[in-house]
Amino acid sequence: GLGGRPALGGVPRCLSAGAAAGPRPYRAFLLDMDGVLHQFGKPVRGAKEFLAHLASQDVPFIVVTNECRYTNEALQHKLEQLLDVKVPTCQIYTCANSVGDFFARALSKGWCGNVFAIGEDGLRDSILRALEINPGSRLLTPADPEDPSVHCDFVCIGSVFTGGSNDTMTGAERASTYLRNGAKLVYSNPDWFEVTADGDYKFGCPMPVVNLLQHTTGCTSYNLGKPNPFMLRQGHKKMVEAA
Repeated sequence: GLGGRPALGGVPRCLSAGAAAGPRPYRAFLLDMDGVLHQFGKPVRGAKEFLAHLASQDVPFIVVTNECRYTNEALQHKLEQLLDVKVPTCQIYTCANSVGDFFARALSKGWCGNVFAIGEDGLRDSILRALEINPGSRLLTPADPEDPSVHCDFVCIGSVFTGGSNDTMTGAERASTYLRNGAKLVYSNPDWFEVTADGDYKFGCPMPVVNLLQHTTGCTSYNLGKPNPFMLRQGHKKMVEAA
């Protein structure tokens, strides 16, 4: 991790939260990204200095975000451009990573099957890495040819770039077929929309599609992003591993 910090089980490393309330030691930080480190693509005041301080004091931290469109490498580059601080990819944990860990855990418990996913590179890459351990499992996307003989055990809905190649209702229509045939519905985060710096709304988030699929198929769904404790526990685990 940053600064080559010692393990969390060693000597406690404390950071005072401010003199006004008295010393309140924190040994580690799970940090959100949007609205905490940057907002609308602009650095939050003090974020750069705070990350630099954590690194210089060997305080363990991990960025835990419901952003799933980008890979960890892309988010690392984005944060470095914004804050001039290079956060190691192992200290970034996205809801896409949580989705991947969910399927990796299912595989470790004996599940083997296919996943149909609507999303961008971050989500697809995380699922692919999870499924690699079992050649009998496949990731299907709206770009793949339809094959009625292929069964999917899960449909996973992630965020997409509106107007992009993955922003299409044909993918949702295909997902509904898998759900009617018994697939389970999971999604990367519980967001309904985004608001841009200009005040415009973007509807590439999972919940509009999840809501449509639930309404039309009668299925239930499961969120794998924050505030699901599974994601927070996995983020904490990754932070300990990186420390």
